[in-house]
Amino acid sequence: MMIVINEDNDNFFKYPTECMTEESLCRYIDFYADTKTTHFFMCPSGQRTSYRSAVQEAIWDPQPDGKPSGNIWARNCLCLFNQSIDPYHVWISRCRKRGLSPWISTRMNDIHFGDDFHYFRHTNFWREHPELHRAAPETSKSWEDYAYDYSKPGAFRYYLDLVIEQIDRYDADGYELDWMRWPACLSPGKERAQTSVLTDFMAQVRTRIDKAAERRGHPVGLSVRVPADPEAALERGFDIAAWTGRKLVDMVAASPFYASNDPELSFGGWKEFLGAAMDHVILLPVIDNGSSPGAGLDRIEHTAPVLRGWADTMLEDGFEGLYFFNYPYLLKNENLKPALPRDSVHAFLKDGLAKEKIRAGERRCIVSFRDVPNRKTGSLSQLPAGLPATLAIRNGKAPVSGSLRIELGLRRKNAVPFWFGGNSGETIRQVRLNGNACPFEFDSDGMSCIVRPELRFFKDKRNVVEVEGADQIEVVQAELIIEDN
Repeated sequence: MMIVINEDNDNFFKYPTECMTEESLCRYIDFYADTKTTHFFMCPSGQRTSYRSAVQEAIWDPQPDGKPSGNIWARNCLCLFNQSIDPYHVWISRCRKRGLSPWISTRMNDIHFGDDFHYFRHTNFWREHPELHRAAPETSKSWEDYAYDYSKPGAFRYYLDLVIEQIDRYDADGYELDWMRWPACLSPGKERAQTSVLTDFMAQVRTRIDKAAERRGHPVGLSVRVPADPEAALERGFDIAAWTGRKLVDMVAASPFYASNDPELSFGGWKEFLGAAMDHVILLPVIDNGSSPGAGLDRIEHTAPVLRGWADTMLEDGFEGLYFFNYPYLLKNENLKPALPRDSVHAFLKDGLAKEKIRAGERRCIVSFRDVPNRKTGSLSQLPAGLPATLAIRNGKAPVSGSLRIELGLRRKNAVPFWFGGNSGETIRQVRLNGNACPFEFDSDGMSCIVRPELRFFKDKRNVVEVEGADQIEVVQAELIIEDN
């Protein structure tokens, strides 16, 4: 089964400058080559490039005041450049030597801190051409408004030139167009009517991909990272059914944006949407390195048990591979080795996707929401939820034996989590799993309710938790924790 790791565009370059060597670049790849990871996606550009480009300024090039950025990313990329080291050439070579498939992932409209004109990642082209943005500066209200509008020929050509440059520069196994940074690439309010713009873009890239494959004598794939919900993607101008129907893409990575772990990402839904194209397209679900339980709630880093719970859910749903976005952020120490306690994630990747391995450890199935919603369903956010509350939680296979518990994070409405104290009946009166009453208690700090259902109440794929209690209480986090014997 495929396991894709997408390397964030700046993670490696945040290591100490003494790590900016070819040896350290190779160790970075070796960390994943020693696991069951099959594909390594590397991102050379996010607003500016991390190599010397003829299209965009490099990250180390001067800012508008004529001075280089003091950011460690810029300094370290310049350090490599001064040694005549292109990190992506090194990584591609090392991947092939270690049995990983190397891919280039291009962020198609990255607009971090779009409302900060002086932010060091912005290019001068972006600063000098506000007419190519999705909205005029005086009317822009969000980062997305400052993103490029591909319906404007200047923006279309600018990004096409960048993609072509990377196809020609790097002999990768494939290239990904990452439309999730940012999924706002057309005129506001006109996205559905302008789908042909991005379809034309995809067709031109496909032509260049095919020429590269012929020239290099090996297959070259094309992937897209797009919203987790196909209808939401179409509403934003990404006509994925047309792209796959015309065989413009080989892989579709269905992805949340940043804040969520999409609760209804469905293999069956995508299969129905794509139809006959499923015969020639690889479809992968994507998970980021953290998510929020609900709209407006804090984002929480994913642990190995959460990854196991998600993996079991997705594989049981029908997916035949998994895609991890931004996961190199789990490497933090100077030696490019896993830093405790996060090395458990490395162990998860080392075990691979065999179901018996995934189910051998604790699995946490979490409630989250959809951060790129479609107009019909909205965000599907269940939390925060006042009482009484009914929560649906997706999961994989129900265990034949083992233990099960539910953890509920609680707080007073419009307040931070609090100490319960007193009689628990004043806060939570009853919890049911699939209609069956369950015993529960509170943890020592009084901020979580721990429910212990009988295993026979648990179902495959989806379970419903009902919570009754005081009107002033709301649920802000909910997780199913499964441990097989």
